Amino acid sequence: MSKTLKIIKCSDSMRWYAGMVGELVPYLGDFMGEYKSREDSGCTNFVQYEDAEVIPELTKRERLKKNVVDTKAAYDAWGLSDATKVSYDVWYAAYDSWYQAKLELKEYLKEQDNE
Repeated sequence: MSKTLKIIKCSDSMRWYAGMVGELVPYLGDFMGEYKSREDSGCTNFVQYEDAEVIPELTKRERLKKNVVDTKAAYDAWGLSDATKVSYDVWYAAYDSWYQAKLELKEYLKEQDNE
């Protein structure tokens, strides 16, 4: 199973991942006290251990379930906001994202049942 790195902080502003906190980058192993990774340009580079966490790649089913949970949380957050601060378009976009995530999960589970 493939793994990725999640950049959780950057203790050195000169590092290649300085502007990538919260983003995922490839995990290519460990090398001399750092994680080995790859930049967007394709170059191999390194991430300090304390700046990232290794996360396993989610299965498609896990990703779809997580998407439903994440989009539902966003929808709920918009729904709880003061109506004068949130436009209907923003609220509807959050609802639509959640609804689409639910449909995608439902279709995937149906495909799995048919196999």
